Amino acid sequence: QEEPELRAYILSLPAFAGIPDGFVEISVRGAEHLLYAPGDIVVKKGDPCSFGKCPSYVVMGGVAEVETVPGVFVACLRPGQLFGEAGTLGLVNDRNVTVRAR
Repeated sequence: QEEPELRAYILSLPAFAGIPDGFVEISVRGAEHLLYAPGDIVVKKGDPCSFGKCPSYVVMGGVAEVETVPGVFVACLRPGQLFGEAGTLGLVNDRNVTVRAR
């Protein structure tokens, strides 16, 4: 079941500005609200990806940390930021970073 508030939030993100409406609609289809506890891994480096079968994510609250190798954090993602889109679009065969909730 689609969550109207989630869909509206995603559509309002700057990342989707200027993108054709049809693509945006496809992008938000099937979106779901997930909650992660601090330390939970959202995506793990090396996990396989394939076009359209690998989800991408939007941080809606809190912070997510990006690590290239265990314990080496290279970025913090904040509300409104996207990640995982390279896997969703088939640009990579494997996740290239680990992202965990903080």
